[in-house]
Amino acid sequence: MTIDYIKRLIQFLNKFFEYAVEKKLINAQDNPMKGVIIGASRDEEKEDEKITAKALRPEIRGKVFSLLMSHPILKPILITFTFSGLRPQELLALDKRKHLDLENGILSIKTAVKRIVKFDEYGNVVSREEILGKTKTEKSVRDSLMPDIVVEAIKEWFVYCENNNIKSDFLFPNTRNGERRTYSGLRSLLNRFLEKHGLENEGISLKTFRHTFATVLLENREHPKIVAELMGHVVESTTMIYSHIISKRIYTETANTLDKVYAGFNVDKTSKKTA
Repeated sequence: MTIDYIKRLIQFLNKFFEYAVEKKLINAQDNPMKGVIIGASRDEEKEDEKITAKALRPEIRGKVFSLLMSHPILKPILITFTFSGLRPQELLALDKRKHLDLENGILSIKTAVKRIVKFDEYGNVVSREEILGKTKTEKSVRDSLMPDIVVEAIKEWFVYCENNNIKSDFLFPNTRNGERRTYSGLRSLLNRFLEKHGLENEGISLKTFRHTFATVLLENREHPKIVAELMGHVVESTTMIYSHIISKRIYTETANTLDKVYAGFNVDKTSKKTA
């Protein structure tokens, strides 16, 4: 059963029950399709993930963030992505009054931007729009303690907004009009940055920075359960999809640790087995 087939089926059922309500065959509150909307397909959500790399390669991490230092708009956004582990849809929905406690360094993830696709009676796409809605799952609702680098980046961003008369309730709004920044707009901003600096072939997308968040924590031996909680994953196993790109250095260090543990057992290497 394809995604297109499911979309057409939902569209048909919507029309069917709307007709039933119109003809007073059922009451409006009894319409089982009430509130059912067709979200963007998984393919549409991943249109910026046609990439080969899941996280920033260790060899280019320093270069990317050095270049970001001179980009006043992308710098706070990508630092927040990388060091808070948010989904792009969560970051775009952040309200600086409702979701940000800068004094205590807490970022509250309560909502997310959802892309809604509308169809005509024949199942053809007639419009796409973004709305504020619930997070991906109930587990995605979480409070995150921001590291100092994120707090400082946001403070610097607020100074930039004040100096450029950017007023908005959104934490990272469109700098032209203060409205909520769109997913496609942010993606275009990132792509222009990558092309300018010759990084367009590095397989970098918005979600690369969330992947990097998970990867660097696992590389530094943070417990997968903690990483899963920070990322809003429902199950820990989802987080472990990043484990295949953990640096071989980690395994070398683990082997060295085991050697040291063994040495600490004070094994008498000259002793022989006794019968």
